Amino acid sequence: MNTLFFRYIMIAGLILPVAIACEEERPEPIAAGGNVPANVSDIAVEPLPGGAKITYSLPSTPGLLYVKAEYEWPAGVKRESRASLYGDSLIIRGLGTTGEVNVNIYSVGSGEVASAPTQVKIKPLDPPVITTFASLGVQEDFGGVYVSFENPSKADLVISLLAKDERGDWFPVDAHYTNRDQGGFSVRGQESKPTDFGVFVRDRWNNKSDTIAVNLTPIYERQLEGLRVINFPTDVSTFYSNNNFTRLFDNNFSDPSGLKHTAVGTGLPQWFTIDLGESTKLSRLKYWMRGIVANPTYLYGFGNPQRWEVWGSNNPDPDGGWTQWTKIMDCEAVKPSGLPAGQYTTEDREVGAAGLDYAFPSDTPPMRYLRWKTNKVFGDVTYVHIIEIAFWGE
Repeated sequence: MNTLFFRYIMIAGLILPVAIACEEERPEPIAAGGNVPANVSDIAVEPLPGGAKITYSLPSTPGLLYVKAEYEWPAGVKRESRASLYGDSLIIRGLGTTGEVNVNIYSVGSGEVASAPTQVKIKPLDPPVITTFASLGVQEDFGGVYVSFENPSKADLVISLLAKDERGDWFPVDAHYTNRDQGGFSVRGQESKPTDFGVFVRDRWNNKSDTIAVNLTPIYERQLEGLRVINFPTDVSTFYSNNNFTRLFDNNFSDPSGLKHTAVGTGLPQWFTIDLGESTKLSRLKYWMRGIVANPTYLYGFGNPQRWEVWGSNNPDPDGGWTQWTKIMDCEAVKPSGLPAGQYTTEDREVGAAGLDYAFPSDTPPMRYLRWKTNKVFGDVTYVHIIEIAFWGE
């Protein structure tokens, strides 16, 4: 026992001084400072929409870390852009002006020591909020308005829709996020009465355009109720579990409890038939794909319809043939970002969750029966799944 205690004391005696020595040492920074780097040279400025690209030659100062640009936009708000020493340019973005902006460029070396500033002036091209604002189109649509836009620089933008209330005050109705080069979106749920609408554009630096104001009357429509899926001999009739198409109009958007899913191996093309209950003048349909709620990995993938046809009839063939059917339109679901399967932007998710709208041609005659024929799905699969479908008309 005494021998073990003696050994413990010896070991502790060896360790303790080391621990004390470590506590007494105060490590210093590897470099508290450094040489003042030389300035960049051979500076050239290329104007960009809402900014500029500044190209230069790097100095040969040892320990150079990066190059930075400091500027103000708007007045009094200091901003900074940086570029590593492995390139010869830096980009300035987010300027909501076409006027001259003073930029100070610094070389920064070890210890964050900066060179003296080199001042350049940049004169940006029209910022994206202005370019996109100039392209805006606003028109009446079923149950609301349709806004079209162009965004050639593919900037991250928010296009906001306003409306006036009875007191004449503006209030927000919708905000559409996009970085597409062009496109459009519908805003529904508006009353069919003359209404003042306003639209403006904002970017992620909070630059804002003017507001375009229009007075429009949304086109009257109502969502159809009492729809049912009927089965003709040639219609798809086998399903995965109990996920049949008779539940297409149950307002259940969850996954999997709201899923409508044909059996694996049913193949393409495949179709099903809908009875509207009465002959109806149709305005639009909306399609919600699988993956909008619980399992986003299915969004724009797997058995979600990508291309399909809509046919109409008032007197369909009882044998399931096509002789009494008239093709109304071709439809395609488009992923806004165009990214590969499994990759999504905020806009992709928001568009999918809102449902995809398809307007019926204005000359479509009233129809009682519709046939949905799926020709292509997003994935390399032999089945179709849908979460929900809805129709509007008069």
